[in-house]
Amino acid sequence: MSHSYRQQKDVLPFFHRLHAVLNNDRAKAAVLRRNVGKCIGETRNTYWFYSLRNDQPWNDKTEEIYFLVATLFSLDKKAYKAKSLPTTDNRTNSMGGVLGNLARQRGSAEQRKVVERRLIRLLDASLDGADSEASFLLRQTVAWALAQGQVIAWPKLLTDLLDWNHEDKHVQKRWAMDYYSLTKANETDAPGGNNNYELGEGD
Repeated sequence: MSHSYRQQKDVLPFFHRLHAVLNNDRAKAAVLRRNVGKCIGETRNTYWFYSLRNDQPWNDKTEEIYFLVATLFSLDKKAYKAKSLPTTDNRTNSMGGVLGNLARQRGSAEQRKVVERRLIRLLDASLDGADSEASFLLRQTVAWALAQGQVIAWPKLLTDLLDWNHEDKHVQKRWAMDYYSLTKANETDAPGGNNNYELGEGD
């Protein structure tokens, strides 16, 4: 199944249903937040989650990825409280792009290297369930990005994670390209570059 076809057929309808549920039932949003980082089999009061499923059945790995991203989405109150699901889909809103934006906001080269190390660790991580390294790093990264006011393209993130373990690693390659395309432009504009652009203070 192609990346775009999967997003149109499965992922977007799932997210529209999830958004509608959380927008109208804050108790269910709270349930998801309490269960960030858990496998769905370890949770309580989450059987309603299966009402969000399309006709296509989930296998165990797919189910856990959908649940992981749903719990992460519950951290984004601005997104699920909006009247409709935000439809952002460009390179700056892949997680590679989100980290690229965060690196551009850093006030020093050393601070930007910290972000780069976070990206590299994430790209090398395996995604084998809620207790996997990639899941742990994603929870950290999403919480940090949201605290910094970044916009996350949730359907894109879910689609990417469903393809995370593909043998050609096309998702990881695209995240890396998105990150470096943004930070490379920033380096060109930085002091000592072509434009002598003055960076703002980092956090």
